[in-house]
Amino acid sequence: MSSSPAIKLYAMHGGGYLCDMSFLTAGRNIGTEVEIPLGYFLIEHPQGRLMFDTGANPKVVRDPENYPSTAAGATYRVREEDLAPNRLAEIGLRPEDVDLVANSHLHDDHAGGNICFSHATFLVQFAELQAAYWPQVYERENYVREAFDLPVHFEELDGDYDVFGDGTVTLIQTPGHSAGSQSLVVKLPETGTVVLAADSAYLTASLDELLVSTWVWDPRLQVRSFKVLRDYRRRENALVIPGHDREFWKTVRKAPDYYA
Repeated sequence: MSSSPAIKLYAMHGGGYLCDMSFLTAGRNIGTEVEIPLGYFLIEHPQGRLMFDTGANPKVVRDPENYPSTAAGATYRVREEDLAPNRLAEIGLRPEDVDLVANSHLHDDHAGGNICFSHATFLVQFAELQAAYWPQVYERENYVREAFDLPVHFEELDGDYDVFGDGTVTLIQTPGHSAGSQSLVVKLPETGTVVLAADSAYLTASLDELLVSTWVWDPRLQVRSFKVLRDYRRRENALVIPGHDREFWKTVRKAPDYYA
């Protein structure tokens, strides 16, 4: 049996924002303010480097008054060092060293840093591009055009996608939070399976209790995606990293440390 390719997974802290906890837990914790983390990831593979999400737009730090964030009712807490180019520099890389970017979805706290990777190929579900460019009435405040309406090459996906063709890095459809939300499954030689859920599951409690969020496109599909992610936990003993879980994020290894 051939050995698995050398793969590294870096988790990068992208700051956070203050919001009402009920945004993450529909109908619960109303009036409880919390600072939730923003994260994005780099996967190093023998065939190339992939960013999963890109964090906040530099304007959030440099010109916050003129950045039209989708996070209504929330306040960004992002520093210069939290921006993707600076986190990459901590491991000796530049944005130009990244070949591919996969956006979990195109809300600005996950795609705001896309502007720093104009040379890369972007792997995005077609349903998400469609939702972002032509949103339904109830979705029109959820997308900031300058986060995604860029002169970049989009590879439009329609379903699960094996990024490097060897089964080690796979994008899976997990809609619900948005029309084209996707998660990333990474199979590592030492750690095993890691699933980057992004906003398909804000919290570990989202999976444990099938707890839908206030920021949701389709609650029924969100619950279905929770079950998909739970199945990875059950079948493969996967480490599922939720999108904005403050307590869970404290346990995640941050760059320059990594999972192998």
